[in-house]
Amino acid sequence: MPGTVVIVDVGQGDCTIAVDAETREALLVDCNEGHHNAAVQALEELKFSELRAAVVTHSHMDHVGGVLDVLEQLDDRFTGALYLNHDTLVAMPRFTDESDDNKTKVRAMLGRVYEYAGRVSRAQSDIGPQSLGTMRWAMLAPSYGQLVTAVAKGRPNLGSGIVLIESEGQQVVVGGDAQLETWQALEDPPNRPVVRWPHHGGHVSTSPDAHRLLLDLLDPTAVLVSVGAGNPYGHPADDFFLAVADHGSRLLCTQATSKCTAGAAGRACAGSIRIDLLSGGEPQVTPSQLNHDTFIRSLGTAQCLVSEHANGAAEAS
Repeated sequence: MPGTVVIVDVGQGDCTIAVDAETREALLVDCNEGHHNAAVQALEELKFSELRAAVVTHSHMDHVGGVLDVLEQLDDRFTGALYLNHDTLVAMPRFTDESDDNKTKVRAMLGRVYEYAGRVSRAQSDIGPQSLGTMRWAMLAPSYGQLVTAVAKGRPNLGSGIVLIESEGQQVVVGGDAQLETWQALEDPPNRPVVRWPHHGGHVSTSPDAHRLLLDLLDPTAVLVSVGAGNPYGHPADDFFLAVADHGSRLLCTQATSKCTAGAAGRACAGSIRIDLLSGGEPQVTPSQLNHDTFIRSLGTAQCLVSEHANGAAEAS
């Protein structure tokens, strides 16, 4: 088995780790504020040896807030490079999640980044592919031009990173909060990957067909959503569920939100989601489809579901 990718359950935020099965080298992509212990625990459970890279897709606190805490806790087991951009510091705060409070926190974080000054690089699409033992990873976005656009328009999500992790033709894509136009600009989009869906299943464009367009572009085998049960943003969006069900991709959420089940707010829909990249086979997503279906049925009113059971779940609700 080449390696394992885990979408760590960190509530309303993002945290992804990848660990090579042979060398135990690891990659961290994002980590939510206040949840670094979950990331470290997930790395330890996979018996990692060293963290070779830490990537921040963009500097909103639900993605960047815990990254430095992970690096500091790992100490000399962080042996690689830190990749991040300062997008929210220069983009105008036009939206709630791009507030002065976020900027203050990012400025404070950058003071701590100074400790790693010799190992910090801009997180953009000219990075990669990089080896991670027998696996490889690369940044598909943003380009420098997309970063400039994000700043000029005051919309940091336009400069969000997209990270590809692959082995033997199997692909896992971490979407950050990337907008539809960022995906559409990719010269060679991933095909049939497992996708950690961007923006927690929230809107990725002003287009009402944005989710469907992105699903058609990527044709993912599985769609994974990192989302918090108590989030105030309405994530995942209603049209997201419908689009995934129509497309036929398997859907898993890290937590059951009010959109996933009206009667079990706060219960885990899947918890942390594990993707094993297998030699000569398709990626294996855990929990298994059978176990996930059993859990979903137990919720009674679930909408966070394997799409082929959409009709049955709708009747149950």
